[in-house]
Amino acid sequence: MKVVFLCLGPGEKMFPITQEKSLLKFLGKTLLEHQIEKALASGLDEFVLRGNEGNIQRLKEIAGKFPQAHIDLAIQMEPSRMADAVRSAEELVAGEVIVVNPGDIFQESACWGPLKYPWHILDAVEYFLRQAPGGIASSAVISEKATVEGNVTVDENVRVLENAVIRGPCYIGKNSIIGNNVLIRDCSHIGADCVVGFSTEIKHSYIGDECWFHLNYIGDSIVADRCSFGAGTATANLRLDQDEVIIESEGKTLNTGLDKLGAIIGAGSKTGINVSIMPGVRIGPNSVVGPHVMLRRDLGPGRMILLDSDNRLIEREISQGERQRR
Repeated sequence: MKVVFLCLGPGEKMFPITQEKSLLKFLGKTLLEHQIEKALASGLDEFVLRGNEGNIQRLKEIAGKFPQAHIDLAIQMEPSRMADAVRSAEELVAGEVIVVNPGDIFQESACWGPLKYPWHILDAVEYFLRQAPGGIASSAVISEKATVEGNVTVDENVRVLENAVIRGPCYIGKNSIIGNNVLIRDCSHIGADCVVGFSTEIKHSYIGDECWFHLNYIGDSIVADRCSFGAGTATANLRLDQDEVIIESEGKTLNTGLDKLGAIIGAGSKTGINVSIMPGVRIGPNSVVGPHVMLRRDLGPGRMILLDSDNRLIEREISQGERQRR
């Protein structure tokens, strides 16, 4: 029996997270890798990875990590429905097959959890962290004056400096630096090659790779790869009336069902010093929030919002020259 994984690109409802869902990383591995491992543990070893021109090279790299399995690759040249994607892989499958959307969470018991909206990433973080055995890599350097408590996984070459506190369940990715007086707690997941600088607090959040922080508060938030926050940037995660967080999506009002939800920030975005981001606000990829801005509404991709000399908000598109300098 073959397992067909449909890796067909980012979901529209996941904005501003534009990464293919199956390529989101948890505990240092993509979600697709976790799914393949579960299938192998269940006795299945023949797979078809159905991708597109944008992700097929990445799928090829992942397939190379499983020499014990037989993995075929197929490309869907044009976007179409999931059923069409299955039919387009017919030449690689025969007989009984299992079709899997690797952008969701599956367990051996056939339990299922969707990654439909970006805040579902926080549910996935909780799932993976509670499954993780914990442990500190031999190459990690933990200061004797730091505190590491509970189920914490610290990956290779991590440095944790004096007076930092990490309370599990948490994950710290490869080569990341956890600075002085940092607090990381309550199911937080820090990616690889990050710098969590002095006196930053990260609570119940997902942080991608290559992110930089300094004197920040990040609560119940999702921050994609290559983001940086200026000193004093804070994400609000609780409405003053303590009601559930509402998001405006495609002209519709969407109730997240969460009383705590911070910012959702796309890859490559930056904030200046002393920025405040209100609960549930989404910032598109490669955008900039200028110093002292209080952001109450979503900011689209490739946009910049600043305060002028009269404290008025000015929003504009980031120019090509500015993109190149970044």
